[in-house]
Amino acid sequence: MDKYKVSNYNFFFTTKEGVDLAFNGISGGFARIKDNERVKRFTENPNAEKRDEKDNKIFNSLLKGLFIIHSNIDELSLLKLRFWGSRFNANSLLLTVAPTLNCNFACIYCYEREKGSNLRINMTEKKAQSLIKFISKQIESGIKNLSISWYGGEPLLKFDIIKYMTNEVQGLCKKEGVSYNAGITTNGYLLKKDVFNSLLEAQIKSVQITLDGPPDIHNHFRPLIDGSPTFSVILKNLKEFTDFLEQKNEKMRVAIRVNISEKNPEAPMELIDILDKEGLKNKISIYPGQIVSDNSTLSCLSDSAFSDIEANFMGKLLDRGWRVNLPSLIRGTFCGAYVANSYTIDPQLNLYRCWEGIGVDLFKLGYIDEKGKPHFNERNSQWLSLDPFEIDECRNCKFLPLCMGGCLSKSIVPWIKYGNLQTGRCVSFKHNLLKQLEIYYKYTLKKER
Repeated sequence: MDKYKVSNYNFFFTTKEGVDLAFNGISGGFARIKDNERVKRFTENPNAEKRDEKDNKIFNSLLKGLFIIHSNIDELSLLKLRFWGSRFNANSLLLTVAPTLNCNFACIYCYEREKGSNLRINMTEKKAQSLIKFISKQIESGIKNLSISWYGGEPLLKFDIIKYMTNEVQGLCKKEGVSYNAGITTNGYLLKKDVFNSLLEAQIKSVQITLDGPPDIHNHFRPLIDGSPTFSVILKNLKEFTDFLEQKNEKMRVAIRVNISEKNPEAPMELIDILDKEGLKNKISIYPGQIVSDNSTLSCLSDSAFSDIEANFMGKLLDRGWRVNLPSLIRGTFCGAYVANSYTIDPQLNLYRCWEGIGVDLFKLGYIDEKGKPHFNERNSQWLSLDPFEIDECRNCKFLPLCMGGCLSKSIVPWIKYGNLQTGRCVSFKHNLLKQLEIYYKYTLKKER
């Protein structure tokens, strides 16, 4: 006779309106509980006798969502398989490419400036050709998917290199039947009409732009190098760009990130009002980002404080009729920094795992030579061997399936310097999961009406 047990990664909770909800961290199963008494009986004793057809139906639903599992299943082993399978997946190549480290902004929290990156470096056409050779070799090795995120510095300062590389890489992908996807992170200041069509031709599918709140706050946080304000120009460009996409009937994800510190905790709320008045509600998405900075003049929020702002912000989006996007809760790794076939590449073709280390010697794990061949140092193996399952705090955490070790940028420095394995930066879900799930549930109900 089969024996069962309750998953270690269940979350059962009741909304303010008295709705009972359930979420499982391994399967992503998210459901409303209509017969709380029966569900409670089986989750307290998964081997309880099933008395009738309704018992069977509820039990099977719990089993399908992995709220209840067979007694011989080791959930930690399942997570390890998911983690290592994602980490060494050879089907996809994920590249974050910075054609320049130069920037036209002087943001007060810029981690590249803080960590000593050389901001004057631009990618030459010769370097671009070597990078294309590297990509060609990866395609020849049998990858099925190629994703490029254009980054910087400000990538639009070297849009000529982006266009040149895209044209070459698209040809390689088309020839070998490799799917191609691209996105760009830009400050938005150079997002003028003369680049709109070029972005479409470059198969850019997503654009991320940062606005750090209303004009006075944003202009303080993100001025031009000469100190000039930038908010009004970015907003004008954003409106013209989304109008252009609408006229062309083009689908492109345009996301606005609002970076939050103790100096602008209300910024995302205030920005919604502005973007709403400008008619952008149904054209863009918006989300808050946590500033993590070594800048002593900038007071950063604690993880729990940021999580409260994030959840409240989602609630305001719901109330104002905006799209509410719940980030993917089920993941193999926290981000591309863990993945073997994922690289951040600077203009000189130095290789990194995380874009937060771009341009900094400590984080370099190798380089690409003129023939497109990668060369790695000992840091590459350090990155790829860092195992969150060896950290007691992570291994025993109920939120492990949702973060899979957290942000490596926090733990890699002591690991490289001292061999001291520490936890990565935890995801905000650790503090606000139930709030976010409740908001997302309400949003789903609104969409169905």
